[in-house]
Amino acid sequence: MLYTITQLTGLDIYRDGGSLSLSFLDGAGANCTLMFPINLVASGPRKFEKLGYRTPCVEIFRRTERVSPITGLVSFDTENLTEPVSWEGARNILRQAEPLVAGLESDYAHVYPEMVAIAKNNGHIGRNV
Repeated sequence: MLYTITQLTGLDIYRDGGSLSLSFLDGAGANCTLMFPINLVASGPRKFEKLGYRTPCVEIFRRTERVSPITGLVSFDTENLTEPVSWEGARNILRQAEPLVAGLESDYAHVYPEMVAIAKNNGHIGRNV
């Protein structure tokens, strides 16, 4: 799927061991999150080793509207979809986001260049593939 980034909304590191994300609004007004899920392996009691990152994905959160056929009242909900993205697709999203990163206020600004390097290495850590 092709994504059009209209605004960046956040960068984050997850407490699952180091998954990374870049959140944005797309052209249709959906909230989207490009995720790099961490790939960990247990290497001892309470000790994990980072192997790299699994296939990236985009989580899409769309506001939906429902009209009751009985009362006519409108209620709102959020539809959540997760779509896998290739590493090339992730690089395209990150390239689109690049001009918007400077305007984003975040304690996690360092996550963007990390994601660029990881996407360049197809999810591998510490080497160019």
